[in-house]
Amino acid sequence: MALISRFQQSSAFQQTLEKINAGESVVWDGAVGSSSVLLGASVLEETKRPLLALVTHVGQVERVAADFAFFTDAPVYTYPALNPQAFENNKEVYLAEDADFGARLRVLKALDKACAPDSTDESKRFIVVASLLAVMQPVPSESQVSADTISLKVGDYFDRDELIHWLAEGGLQATSAVEFPGEYSARGDILDVYAIDWKIPYRIEFFGDTIDSIRSFNVVDQRKMKGVDSLEISRIETHGKADGRFVDRLPKDAVVLMNETSLLIAETKRMLAVRDGQNKAEEPAVEDVVNALYARPTVHSVTVASGTEYGNLVIRDAFSSVERLQGNLSQIERARRLSTKLWRLLALPKRTCGVCAKPFKRPNLAARIALNIKSARF
Repeated sequence: MALISRFQQSSAFQQTLEKINAGESVVWDGAVGSSSVLLGASVLEETKRPLLALVTHVGQVERVAADFAFFTDAPVYTYPALNPQAFENNKEVYLAEDADFGARLRVLKALDKACAPDSTDESKRFIVVASLLAVMQPVPSESQVSADTISLKVGDYFDRDELIHWLAEGGLQATSAVEFPGEYSARGDILDVYAIDWKIPYRIEFFGDTIDSIRSFNVVDQRKMKGVDSLEISRIETHGKADGRFVDRLPKDAVVLMNETSLLIAETKRMLAVRDGQNKAEEPAVEDVVNALYARPTVHSVTVASGTEYGNLVIRDAFSSVERLQGNLSQIERARRLSTKLWRLLALPKRTCGVCAKPFKRPNLAARIALNIKSARF
């Protein structure tokens, strides 16, 4: 994107990049609207490192993820917070609803691949959008995920009945036709699986006990779509206990982007206080997680610096005014083209009648331009 390219050439961004590469922290003072998202996307494209973007409120996760998708084509994952009712106590947690757990498991597996010795730049180029509350909640350990994950390859020998037993033992539900994550369906030599962390289901066809093909398919019409050579299936139960920490799974070279840091920490403590009816007991946990995040290069994106953000460099007035980019893009582009034509007409000299020498009347183009821009819903 041309906007990111121009932004990366600015001296403020180059200074920020130097600090990130040195493992230090930076404070961007005056970052409003979507400017923090532009900053994060630019850092990702330049460093090729995983980016953890922390938002102030839990409800902002989906919206900020959509903003990131506008600026970059890199994978953007959402990491939702678990339902407070899922907690047993401060150290153990039931892994909540299937949809939330599936989204969290996708992120954990992406982080594990980024930490692997054979990881590539492409496997590290992704964004995780989360709240601090979600990051604080326990996660299944890497060994637990590995123990409950199997790899299947086309041409490999794998006992079909054993695979079905393994899926059922792990909590997946047997159905006549899969529709939702956490289901499987066995019909003859065909096994349909919709793992909890998948966005689409896959059909595994056997020839005896040999895997003949693996293809994704549409749950609506059951038509096969794209073939793959290999597949990973995780069967972690959504009501097991977890004792791992998210920050321990985050790569050491990952970049942390904190939006409105002081408000982010205060909001997290408030939500914990509402859940437990107290605040002081949870404050050390919040500080522990924040300090663990600070061990990585951190960029604080704030509207007005409060002095609580720690940074080796403070960037001020790098943005003049960037409102949140949203709306129907096709409508915005159509309005822009029409406005350009109207401005060209406005710049033409007035035409006069050849008989009476009086100027021709023309519509109020300036009013039409203003109305046209207003209708674009910027």
